[in-house]
Amino acid sequence: MRFSRRGVLIAALAGGGLVFGLGLAAGSATDYERGLPSAWRLSHLNLPWLADCTEIEVELIASDAPPADPGELGAVATPPAIGNMLFSATGLRFRRLPLLSEGL
Repeated sequence: MRFSRRGVLIAALAGGGLVFGLGLAAGSATDYERGLPSAWRLSHLNLPWLADCTEIEVELIASDAPPADPGELGAVATPPAIGNMLFSATGLRFRRLPLLSEGL
């Protein structure tokens, strides 16, 4: 599928959000000290690298809905999707992040 320049940016944001959500599901996080995050750079969050991921395919669908941030969608939808996949594979529900914090 060919995207316009705007479409390429939207697809990149969606893919980045998906990888960020994968990191949340796997346990990437930061601590807070006096209300401020202790990690000042994304590289300190132990997020997955895009080079470590398989190809991410994003499909854009025309809609009359109001615009939204495509990066946020991937970040919030990925951990529950992985949790549902783990439930299908194991029969166990994972209700906290990181998903494997409760053990198998």
